[in-house]
Amino acid sequence: MGEFHEWQDVRAELDDGDTDALADERARTEAWVIALNLTEERNRLGLTHQAADLMASRRAE
Repeated sequence: MGEFHEWQDVRAELDDGDTDALADERARTEAWVIALNLTEERNRLGLTHQAADLMASRRAE
C-alpha cells in the first residue's frame, strides 16, 4: 500500500507563493462551479437556455 501524506505537507510543497495566480485560479474554479450549478438547476426545472436567459432579463428590469 502507498504512503500517506498530510494535506498540510502536500499543500506546502505545492505552494510557490504566487498568491495572485492562486486567487485567479480560485476565481476561475468558483465561476465554473456556479455555471455547473446553474446548468443543473435549469435541467432540474426543465428550462431551456433561452428560457433561463429570458427569466434573468426579466429579473434585471
